Amino acid sequence: MKSKSDGKANIGKLETLMERLRAEDGCPWDRAQSMDSLVPFIIEEAYEVICAIDSGKPDEVRDELGDLMFQVIFVSQMAKEKFHARGRHRRLALEDGKPPPHVFGRPGPKTPEEVLRQWAEIKKKERERTTCKRPEACQESEVLPALLRAHKDKQKAAKASFDWKNTEEGAGKTRRGRKKFKRR
Repeated sequence: MKSKSDGKANIGKLETLMERLRAEDGCPWDRAQSMDSLVPFIIEEAYEVICAIDSGKPDEVRDELGDLMFQVIFVSQMAKEKFHARGRHRRLALEDGKPPPHVFGRPGPKTPEEVLRQWAEIKKKERERTTCKRPEACQESEVLPALLRAHKDKQKAAKASFDWKNTEEGAGKTRRGRKKFKRR
């Protein structure tokens, strides 16, 4: 079994490799990429991780996670280049390490449900601070595949008591809502 330091060394090697690939005398294809151009690759790799998990084969999961991590490091390198080019020496959120507040020193949620509520609040605040050149992509559900988006939307609706036990109950609610709408 590998130690934690082995994993850190491997990530360091990936970062060094990406710096080399993006260097002036590096790979022309890697140098030509942008964060936007990598989005399809990131999505593809994420799906491949899911397929590997579904396969139940740890070696496949490890390999696919490595591929996804490489995409993360690719984008991270671009962000570092962008910040450096602007004369700013920022640390990426990954380097800042945003540990869960309830785990590292602050009192917090005691149940998984409370953790999820806290996480949702943190994400909401992050979205409010984020500027996005593609607002439709900044809404989490807008970039998800249709079935996953529908599932998440249903979960949100259920939290707002907009959920039914069966289709007849839902259809009745829809008819009543349509009638109210027509009266307006």
